[in-house]
Amino acid sequence: MFTRLGCPRWLGVATRATAIVVAAKIIVIVLSPTASLEGASNYDAWGLAPEANAYAAFCFLIRGGLLAPIAEEAIFRGAFLGSAWALLRRIGIKDHTAFWTAALPVSLLFVCLHETVNPTFIWIRMSGALALACMYRLGGLRAAVAMHALGNFFWASLIVADQFFGYDGMLAVLAIGAMLGYTALRESQADTPDLAPSPELTVRSALSMALMLVTGALTLGVSPLYGIAALGLLCWSMVRLLSQIEIPATPPVPVEVRS
Repeated sequence: MFTRLGCPRWLGVATRATAIVVAAKIIVIVLSPTASLEGASNYDAWGLAPEANAYAAFCFLIRGGLLAPIAEEAIFRGAFLGSAWALLRRIGIKDHTAFWTAALPVSLLFVCLHETVNPTFIWIRMSGALALACMYRLGGLRAAVAMHALGNFFWASLIVADQFFGYDGMLAVLAIGAMLGYTALRESQADTPDLAPSPELTVRSALSMALMLVTGALTLGVSPLYGIAALGLLCWSMVRLLSQIEIPATPPVPVEVRS
């Protein structure tokens, strides 16, 4: 479906990777009686208060499913991983070794900053962080944002369904997610050659993400993370624009020497 409809292939791969990570977490929840959705009592820590109304739930979905993935991927994959990876390659380390040397500590930092009340999920979070790093390598920042957004939106939908509709609502979200995941696994062309890295982030895309972060932070609740990510994207755009300016070389004006 994703490739046949003209969507970039990395979107199909991101969907499949998300389905695998989410499925692993759901299996842990089913097998572990103490797992649950990281504890319903922890929903408030996620940003959804027990007395939340429909508008608060909508804001929760947008923050978790769109703004947070853009901000976190711009910082962790775009800035930290991208810079460390480039630095290691610049000092002579091979590309493959440089990538994993940078990806492991950045992914661990990402997991540590996502504190969880259930240590059962730590290894799943680490797997997800490494998957995001691989997605960044395969398809650039857009692919990592797509995978992160798909996973976050699905999990946020489960939380909203649990709080507003209970067990039946969660089953409905699981059924829809399973259907979409199966479609992605079936329709994506797994037998095609390996992905080539997509074109690097354009100035227009960076400015669009920065605008979404600023707009979301002002309308749905201010978060320092969104502001830092937006500022970083703006600075990157300015540097990229300045680097594209060509200064014409003017020949020196000959000086006449009078005798």
